[in-house]
Amino acid sequence: MGTVGVIILIIGVLVGGFYIHTVEKVGRLNSSARNSAGELDTLLWDRNHVMDQIMEKAESLGVEIPEDCKEKISLSLGMPATMQMTVYTQLLNRGNKVFSLVSENAAASEDEELKKLFEKFEGLRDRITVAGSDYNRKATEFNAYIETPLAGFIATRKHWGTKNHFNVQIAEASAGKMQ
Repeated sequence: MGTVGVIILIIGVLVGGFYIHTVEKVGRLNSSARNSAGELDTLLWDRNHVMDQIMEKAESLGVEIPEDCKEKISLSLGMPATMQMTVYTQLLNRGNKVFSLVSENAAASEDEELKKLFEKFEGLRDRITVAGSDYNRKATEFNAYIETPLAGFIATRKHWGTKNHFNVQIAEASAGKMQ
């Protein structure tokens, strides 16, 4: 093999190595963002479960929970960020309504177990905010990387598009509008 052949081989190895590196990085960034979104899913499921416990306990203490609060919230694993924000908003509205009803009931508002459940509900809100920030950082990193031509080509071939952000402030602002 002559000098030209060696140069072509070296260029081929470098291009192949760069391509493999890009495929690996796109996959890693996508996986990282998906894992963070999964953490948000889990926290939303937990918050929904705690709300169910709050409503059950409140009803046992004589608080009449409206039927619209009892409707099941549509949850799934792998929800896109926009759906996660909708679920977050629904849980926030439900929490505000139930808290208001509990506050009006003397026995319920003094119940220690119910107070702890509300604290847990609010604690999950804080954890969702942190998890949302983590997801947004990872989604932004993924989105920025796939804007480059080769990474964008790879992401398109794998059917991975840009990722929406999870925004607690927007979800909370829309909560009052949904009531």
